[in-house]
Amino acid sequence: MLARGVNPWLPGQARKVVIPAQYVLPPKPWVGIVVDIPARRIYYFPAHDHVVFTYPVGVFLPGWKESLTTTEIIAKYRMPAWNVPKNIHAWFKKKFHMNIPWYWPPGPENPMGELAMETGLSGIFIHGTYHPWGVGMRSSQGCF
Repeated sequence: MLARGVNPWLPGQARKVVIPAQYVLPPKPWVGIVVDIPARRIYYFPAHDHVVFTYPVGVFLPGWKESLTTTEIIAKYRMPAWNVPKNIHAWFKKKFHMNIPWYWPPGPENPMGELAMETGLSGIFIHGTYHPWGVGMRSSQGCF
């Protein structure tokens, strides 16, 4: 939590800020990976362990796929490529008047970052990013 008047991107050298270290856990069941969309956090509950790992995540922009559901991780990728879905390509064209590539090869320009986990939901991944300003924000068209 930042004090009033502190820039969240450039708080200032030697500026004291409070970084939360305790969180309210999402509702049970506490199994596997849980994405808490309102809190913009992902929780990992390892099997047979009494610990939880939590990290901030970018979540959907308002109006994009916000329904509750259960799914599984069906694949894991190191240095993923990204085939841009038609709806996201059209959204960039309409909102920003720009044609983004239909295919992003692995590398530092790829919005999926270095690691990705594909969920059982069509086109929805949990992935890294080379754009850290989207972490903890409503910045995604579907992925986390």
